[in-house]
Amino acid sequence: MRLDSSNNRFNIATDCLEMGQRLEDRFSRAFGETVNIEHFSIPRVFPHREGGFSIQYRFDLKRSSETTCRSMILCGHLVPEQSARPDWTETNRGDCIDFDDIGLYLPIFPFDPTLSARARLGEDVRDCDWFLDTLRILEHSPDENDSWTTTLLGYRLQRRCVLRYELDNGPSGENGRVRFIAKYMKPRPAERALKAHQVLKSSAFTAGGSGEFTIPDVYAKSEHGVLTMELLPGRSLHDLIGTSEFEDGCGVAGRILARLHKEVPAVEKNYSPADELAGLDDRVAQARTLFPRFSELWEAAYDKCRLRLNRKIRGYPLATIHGDFYDKQVMYTSDRAGLLDFDNVVSGDPARDVGNFLAHIYLRGLQKPDDKDILERGRTKFVSSYNMANSDFGSRVGWWQITTTLRLAAIYCLRPKWRHLTPTLLSKVVSAGQRPSQLLEI
Repeated sequence: MRLDSSNNRFNIATDCLEMGQRLEDRFSRAFGETVNIEHFSIPRVFPHREGGFSIQYRFDLKRSSETTCRSMILCGHLVPEQSARPDWTETNRGDCIDFDDIGLYLPIFPFDPTLSARARLGEDVRDCDWFLDTLRILEHSPDENDSWTTTLLGYRLQRRCVLRYELDNGPSGENGRVRFIAKYMKPRPAERALKAHQVLKSSAFTAGGSGEFTIPDVYAKSEHGVLTMELLPGRSLHDLIGTSEFEDGCGVAGRILARLHKEVPAVEKNYSPADELAGLDDRVAQARTLFPRFSELWEAAYDKCRLRLNRKIRGYPLATIHGDFYDKQVMYTSDRAGLLDFDNVVSGDPARDVGNFLAHIYLRGLQKPDDKDILERGRTKFVSSYNMANSDFGSRVGWWQITTTLRLAAIYCLRPKWRHLTPTLLSKVVSAGQRPSQLLEI
């Protein structure tokens, strides 16, 4: 579904058919042979920190001279209107694809204009100190016959990249035993994530026995911003939707979140309801510009958030909160569950984490209507396991739910596959009642 965006460049850059054809033509010219692109998708679109948008493209590429496809991820920068080409496109022309007519520039992975310079992304890591330090911790002696598989798990242009390293074979028969995650970031965010990990670890969120909820071990950190850490077992709650394990996993998620809020000492950085509204102000202004058809609905939803803030948010005890707690951040097995990503750990209202999780469950009900029943059971199990303290806490959860729902509307309106949900999400915020349960219906 294409919304009536007034920004035609944005429409083109987020049109799967258009961009799939453009990249087919560009790769065919580059390789000097026919190239076919299949399974093309645009899973993520975000506002870029320098203006414009970061757009992620995923697809399978097959050259006519080859028998197999290669999976690719490209993240491009759609620059603001009337902006010049980014400097890195001039100095690294061989490492990027440019579409000057719409102002879209795509580094060819593993080149990244920020991460490649600081984290040495894409180089042969076998001689890097952080890689060798990680192998020592895992008690593996590197050998020239080692064969490593590298899998790209996540990538956001100029922000972060997550890779999985697995030893395919080695002289000691260690196939499947030596594996870990490497998270490439800028040095300062990497340092913040490491400090948050240390705070959680000091509160006994470490690997334990059956049924324990833990965080992954961190093995090493480089001066360039690479963190290596344990590859947690299991699947995320998001991937478990539709299975019997989802409901049990939601119960565990409620318990661990309650423990995080009650047992972990408050950290220095604070996040307030005013911070949330400030972020929403920017997102709503951008969405109204891109999609003027829903301008009044955006404004009405934002007004509801401001109105309910004045009525419902009172003083609250500060707690350490995850800051981005939702179904993709929880890995689950019956023996062990794990919490991912510490980049956003702050002090704030614990109701924020609860509301954020529940708003995402509501969104999943729209994305996966066939799984509404199990989603509702999981939601109920999560709420029961968290054990909300009182009605004031529930009212604050309701406020954070509607602000998160508005934020999700602003995020998902940028993504071609899900932008048709925009009016439903906005209408849900506008019609949100005074009782939190009225928003939780799936």
